[in-house]
Amino acid sequence: MLEALARHGEMGLSEISREIGLSKTAVYNILATFEVRRMVNRDPATSRYRLGWRLYEYGTEVLKNNELAPLARPWLKELVRRTRETVLLGILDRTGITYVDRVESDRPLRMVAAPGRQASLHATASGKVLLAAQPPEFVEEILAGELRRYTPETIVDPDELRAELRRVAERGFADCIREHEPEICSISVPIRDYSGQVVAALTLAGPVTRFTEAPREAALAELKRVSDALAEQLGARRNGEEVA
Repeated sequence: MLEALARHGEMGLSEISREIGLSKTAVYNILATFEVRRMVNRDPATSRYRLGWRLYEYGTEVLKNNELAPLARPWLKELVRRTRETVLLGILDRTGITYVDRVESDRPLRMVAAPGRQASLHATASGKVLLAAQPPEFVEEILAGELRRYTPETIVDPDELRAELRRVAERGFADCIREHEPEICSISVPIRDYSGQVVAALTLAGPVTRFTEAPREAALAELKRVSDALAEQLGARRNGEEVA
């Protein structure tokens, strides 16, 4: 029910009933509970429902309790100062990527992404980095699902995407050039924890016109430097030794 409201923004009782396949009585009873808990709001004039502020409060608590986000925040700010591009911190969230933090560029032309925003795994640099680190069965599950085409550059062929993920794993970074938004380019590297597992993606994003070869290489070097520093703080090993 909450997912239906998130998709449509605002719905009536009958619409929700049809969408999720429950009787109107059952839907009404659940909505009444949600309304008391401020998880949904009902417009008294139209009797239509929309998501409530309580869900935002829940989301804020999720971000607050995410150990990586507060740890990474100073590094994200430093990256923006050094590159002047928007920096994103993303984690795997079921079959997508959720951005748990971001610091925006100060330039007039920039990418804007709010924390909590979810994006696809196959059409973003962050998503490719995270997907390339997953077990083969998870990757195949994603490839077997809908691979939405956002732009003419989006990779929607499963074989092409498998090859792309192999390149990401070999190179240690992913890029996305006009694959999700027509004029946006992004570069992403993985962040690993003490066990060596990829726990997040660190990404720089901005207009494709600014990501020519030299700025792209400089941005990638900055990303790797910060990713290594964060990995150390998460207890990752360096040169075969555990970081203190």
